[in-house]
This record gives sequence, C-alpha cells and structure tokens, in this order.
Amino acid sequence: MKIPIIPLILGAILLFSSGFYIGQNQHNSSQTPLILSEPMDEIRVHISGAVQKEGLYYMDRNACVQDAIQKAGGLLNDADQHQINLARPLRNGEKLFIPFQPIQEQTVESSASSTASSSTTASTSAPSTPQDSRININRASINDLTTLPGIGPAKAQAIVDFRERNGFFISIEDLINVPGIGPKTLENLQALIRVD
Repeated sequence: MKIPIIPLILGAILLFSSGFYIGQNQHNSSQTPLILSEPMDEIRVHISGAVQKEGLYYMDRNACVQDAIQKAGGLLNDADQHQINLARPLRNGEKLFIPFQPIQEQTVESSASSTASSSTTASTSAPSTPQDSRININRASINDLTTLPGIGPAKAQAIVDFRERNGFFISIEDLINVPGIGPKTLENLQALIRVD
C-alpha cells in the first residue's frame, strides 16, 4: 500500500504553521506593549512667598531660581533678596519659598528726626542692635552646625554636602530637603538658625 506523501507533507506543514500562529498570538497577547518614555523636558515647581503670582509652574529642567521668579511675575518690593540664591538649579517637585524682609521697628532716631533737639536726644538714647547669634546655615562649618540641638557630626556633614551640591539655602525651610532632617528637627532649629 502506497501512502500519498504529498498530502501528508502538506497536512504536516498546515498543522505546524497553524500551531505556530496560535502560539505567537497567545505569546503577544499576554505581553503589554513596551512604551519608552522620553526624559521629562519640564519640571514642576511650587513658588510662594514674596512673588507677584504664587503658584505651580512648569519650568525647563535646567531652570534656576531666577527663572522661577520671573515666571511668577517677579519679586514683591518687600522680598528679602539677600536670602535668595538666584543661580541655584531647581528640582522637580520642589517648593520654593521666597522670604520677605524682616519687619523692622521704627527706631527712636528716625521718628524723632523732625526737630534738632529731639534728634540729639534720640541719638544718645537709641538702643544698640544686638548681634544676631543664630547660626547661618549657608556659611556654617561642620563644627558650628554640631552645636545645634539634634545635629551630630553625620547630620552636619549632610547639611554641608547638600549645600555644596545644591547651592545656598534660600530659606530655613529648605533644610527639610537634607537627608536626615525631619519636620521635628527643623521645628527645633527654627529659632537658632538663619540664612543670608
């Protein structure tokens, strides 16, 4: 008995190709498509404080503090410009607080300057301004920082490293971005530190 070879070969090819097709479809349907995301060209920055228009702004990924201030309409007249590092680069998700100038009490000398006699009296009785004993975290050494409560050598080093990597702190609240500094530590330090 002679077995027809051609129909047998065609049957085997058909069976093999349909099994291959079904296997491929099952394999492809179980995989999610691979979507490559492009690197973000923009970052989001929340700017508040002494600016014209507080809010959330989309900035170029290479933007600095000066760019954010311009996007927020510029500084208010009572912004404390001496505490702002305009060249510091921004980070995605950052909250940027622009500090206000401290409110200065009217001195006796300036309020009494209308008459010569009261001016003379004022200059002899004007109080001397005490020197600020708070530690400037933008200029403090590791030894200076370790004198603060809750700041040991490791946290002091982290503060200095962060400052060298990111530039000066704009406000005291920026200290929260240093690894190891939490809200409680920041709260305990607020009256003891300054930035300028």
